[in-house]
Amino acid sequence: MNTKTLILATIIAIPFNAKSQGEFEIKVTVNKEYVGNYLDFTTFTSFNGFEYPNKIDDTVFYIKGKCKEKYEAAKFRLQQSDALSYLDLFVSAGKMELKVNHLYSKDTILDIQLKNFPFQKEQEEYLKMTYAKKGYNSVLTFINQHPKSYISYHSFLINILRMNVVKPDSLETIFSSLNEEYKISKRGEYADSTIKQKVLASKFGIGNVFPNFEFKTISNNTYSLSDFTNKGYVLVCYWASWCSPCRKNIPRLKNIYEIYTSKGLQLISVSIDNNEQNWKDALEKEQMPWTQICDIEKYVKGKSLRERLYITFVPQYYLLDKNGTIIYNNYMLKDDENYSLLFKTLDKSLVESRDK
Repeated sequence: MNTKTLILATIIAIPFNAKSQGEFEIKVTVNKEYVGNYLDFTTFTSFNGFEYPNKIDDTVFYIKGKCKEKYEAAKFRLQQSDALSYLDLFVSAGKMELKVNHLYSKDTILDIQLKNFPFQKEQEEYLKMTYAKKGYNSVLTFINQHPKSYISYHSFLINILRMNVVKPDSLETIFSSLNEEYKISKRGEYADSTIKQKVLASKFGIGNVFPNFEFKTISNNTYSLSDFTNKGYVLVCYWASWCSPCRKNIPRLKNIYEIYTSKGLQLISVSIDNNEQNWKDALEKEQMPWTQICDIEKYVKGKSLRERLYITFVPQYYLLDKNGTIIYNNYMLKDDENYSLLFKTLDKSLVESRDK
């Protein structure tokens, strides 16, 4: 699917606390079978800057670094000949100890020892549950049992929210149970935004009616969406002047316009630009011969068109039938980069409409 998120940083890279929290040190003791193996240690907010041996040359070594957050979710990885084994850890400022007898096993928790790690008992329980059972159900069970834990908060963001394994309404319920301190962080705000998008997407998914709206075009003509849907099929195209994939897709949209407008298709491009001049400059360069709207107060009456469907990335395309019902969305249907499904849907829909 050829889409780009509006928020450039991914959810795993948005800091919980922007201030540096302090230095940490982990004394690691491993079974002699791991001597000669390669080691990798990363956290979800920083992927470098840690001190540790890339290749283990002794059974005892140290990992040192600085926490960018109050707590850091980290992966401790050992490159073995048969597999890349790893251990999920949560660290904080201070000195900790980790002993590893054997790592690559569903019984990993029985072969490791933690000392002086934050919320250590919860970490041990989390490892025991998730390594033994694998899958998101064990994560959900842990979150349900420890809703205020930082581990639950992080695991919800990484293993539940990002994996699309829970219905939007259930996501809201789970998120509401988490620790308020974490929910109001930047990561928490992003999670809340993502959940709202998913809820709206479920309400305005395939088979649902696209919300009607009033707007002015760049030519200063006033319309409502229903003025278009009453005449036939409408392709609503969310884009932005600064979005490279959007601009790259314009020749494809022109091709759609040339092929399908004679068959009853209408196009409306909705720019989510905040800067009107940037939008106008892009229009001047791209020369798109169909209805153009900019999602700012001057052109849109009431709530912004982006907020109505909680659009958080572009390009995003909605194909509506004569009743305003959504029959295609590139994100929901996971269309490929050539928009093959869109072309098939247009062929099928417009032929059936013409034959009626």
